Amino acid sequence: MHKYSKKDKFLLAVCTIFYLLCLLSLVMFNRIAILLFLILHSSLLLYFYYLQSICDTESAWEDTQEREALHVQHEEDLQQLGELQDRLQLLNTTIATQKTQLETLTRDKLDLEAELTLEKTSHETSMATSANMFLPDAEQSVNDYAPIDIIAIARDSIDELSSYAKKENIQVQISSSSESILVKADKTRIRILFRNIIDNSIKYMQRAGSLVITISNVGTDIFIVCKDNGSGLAEEETEHIFELNYQGSNRISGNGLGLTQAKSIVNSYGGTIYAKSTLGKGMAIYIQLPMD
Repeated sequence: MHKYSKKDKFLLAVCTIFYLLCLLSLVMFNRIAILLFLILHSSLLLYFYYLQSICDTESAWEDTQEREALHVQHEEDLQQLGELQDRLQLLNTTIATQKTQLETLTRDKLDLEAELTLEKTSHETSMATSANMFLPDAEQSVNDYAPIDIIAIARDSIDELSSYAKKENIQVQISSSSESILVKADKTRIRILFRNIIDNSIKYMQRAGSLVITISNVGTDIFIVCKDNGSGLAEEETEHIFELNYQGSNRISGNGLGLTQAKSIVNSYGGTIYAKSTLGKGMAIYIQLPMD
């Protein structure tokens, strides 16, 4: 709706006054006054219309400028919208790619876990088979085990290897607070256990020294520690000495079955065996066996 200014309202008021004066002049039959008031009235109306046309032109120009500004703003909004759509499309593409990569990694992880599980099962089966393969024959069945003196068997094993130990200038002795310790086990397998450990120590000490076999019982378990003061092995090598055919950096000719067989014997009785060694400071083998 068009709004009139104070100036426009004033001009309209004056035009109205002159119009009334024209009418009054007609009543009074004054031609000169009629003509004068009519000219003034017409002039003011023309001037009013002129001002209105200027105002309308300015308003139209302002409308044009506003429309152009709105058009420019609309174009900018469309451009920004296009950029946002491109970024959204790129983001969706990135998300889809990462999702595909994640699915691939997940499948690879599951495949790897399945492969590791299968390999672990195969390894455990192989280890169990290997353990049984190198387990010496027993004189008696499990149900027929009679108590045997493990200290006496250890002494017999030392006597059997005494000439070998003497040749290498190595003293082998037993340390125990008991004269005898009884355990239900197969005599042949326990003798082979001691022989293999003693033979291995003499072979790999590589210098004159001693091997002390400490035997004790705590509760229902027997603990055996075979400790020498030979050249020893590095820690990373010691972890593998019970593996089949393993020989460390101080390798010597042999079949490498001694400690593997010893471990098989200990495992067959539900015991544990492990070794500790420091390079240049000898090696100790620790064995735990249940008495019954």
